[in-house]
Amino acid sequence: MTLHKFMSRCGLVAQLVLAMGAAALPQLAQAQGLAWPAKPVKIVFPVGPGGANDAIVRVIGAKLQDIWKQPVVIDFKSGAGIIVGTDSIAKSAPDGYTLGIAFGALMSTHILYGPKLPYDTLKDLTGVTEIGNTPFGLYAHPSFAPNTVAEIITYAKANPGKLDYTATPTNGASHLSGELFNAMAGIKMTHVAYRGTGPSQLDVLAGRVPLWFSSIGEELKGIVANKQLKPIATTGLVRSPNFPSTPTVHETLPGFNVVGILGIIAPSGIPREVRAKASADFAQAINSPEVRERMLQLGMTPVASTPEQFNARIASEIERWSKVIKDAGLSAE
Repeated sequence: MTLHKFMSRCGLVAQLVLAMGAAALPQLAQAQGLAWPAKPVKIVFPVGPGGANDAIVRVIGAKLQDIWKQPVVIDFKSGAGIIVGTDSIAKSAPDGYTLGIAFGALMSTHILYGPKLPYDTLKDLTGVTEIGNTPFGLYAHPSFAPNTVAEIITYAKANPGKLDYTATPTNGASHLSGELFNAMAGIKMTHVAYRGTGPSQLDVLAGRVPLWFSSIGEELKGIVANKQLKPIATTGLVRSPNFPSTPTVHETLPGFNVVGILGIIAPSGIPREVRAKASADFAQAINSPEVRERMLQLGMTPVASTPEQFNARIASEIERWSKVIKDAGLSAE
């Protein structure tokens, strides 16, 4: 073999080795990602404990502990709505060991506060998965005469400025349900703000506020069954299994659709392979029979989306609600 042929053959071998090495890089990265998690994972919950979302996150966390063989720590970090907790997520080490809960309020907070936020929702955070979503219920005190969406609209038009409703938290998804209702129905109900769900529920049950946008969970089913409130409608596109005989607002106002979103976010610098594995593992937990059953009991439809799908969902919700919030004149204060 001539020296020239030998050198040519060596060059080909070198190119093959380099090509094989380059092809192996994604598999190597994936293999390294599969070693995650090697220690406890913290999930920041940016509001106080209690309620259906808390219960759902706990049951998912328990399932993830079985999958990961590592503890899952739920860290309740409330303050300034969801801002304090969400800021701690954005500023955490992007290694996959601090994840966080995202609510629909993440989108409205981004719109209302904008540059005043200590983080940029779209730049400093990234979606891992949408856990699920749930419509809200529109309830009325039994003494309130209207029994349907159409009758409420007729009443509001005949009594301009005299119809109140409540929903908590202020500027949250249930509150935005009322503002979208106003916009699509061409009416002006007045939102009565409360510091928490408990006080608003007490005033609705006492008849001091006639209408309430709230959850459709087990507690509300009991209150409706006891005839303390009457369900007028639910806010999704299809009827809720929890209230199958209750129509949707969409049936009277076509296109009306509001659901509360529950998802998992991470600091934006999280390695893609770790984020992908976290998303897949959450999907495994969410799709397990026991978790799905509990979510449905609490009125939530399981989703388990990919990171890309959840990021697109966040962006589209921000775009969607920007006009509603602007037209309603809502502010962060």
